Amino acid sequence: MSIASDNDQPDREPRAWVVRAGRGGETEEHNLEHSVVSIGWDDWGEELDSCADRDAFGEHLKARFPDRDENGRRSGRDQIWCFGKVIEVGDLVVMPQKRPALGRRRLIAIGRVTGPYEFNSSQPENTWQRRKVDWLHTELPWEQLQDDLRKMVSLPATVVFPTKHDA
Repeated sequence: MSIASDNDQPDREPRAWVVRAGRGGETEEHNLEHSVVSIGWDDWGEELDSCADRDAFGEHLKARFPDRDENGRRSGRDQIWCFGKVIEVGDLVVMPQKRPALGRRRLIAIGRVTGPYEFNSSQPENTWQRRKVDWLHTELPWEQLQDDLRKMVSLPATVVFPTKHDA
């Protein structure tokens, strides 16, 4: 997975990110109703700001999840770090929707990030890591995506910077 730099210039063009709302879409409705995009990662429920940098965060995950393989921890570290530290206000998020209420319909929600990373443990589990979002489109049919973006949205990762397949 390609990740963007933590040191990008402030006058850059907005980036687009794919952010999944749970394995089975369990937090999609919450995200849409509360104008947020959120992630969860197993039972990790701590504020990202408690770690000084990406490497320190990786060491924290290693201590917290000793049974996870190194690749899984590294992937989780990079995805969570990007969500909290690299995505910026003004960036776009693409949230694939797959909650059971949709049946066989496959929809995409697209929003613009309007707030910084937040940690809010008073919200439902798996929505504690969050960012405010203005949802621009919430019912874009999957079929309207071009093949390159459809491939990126199909990747199993929680947070993806779509650089592969010319997306």
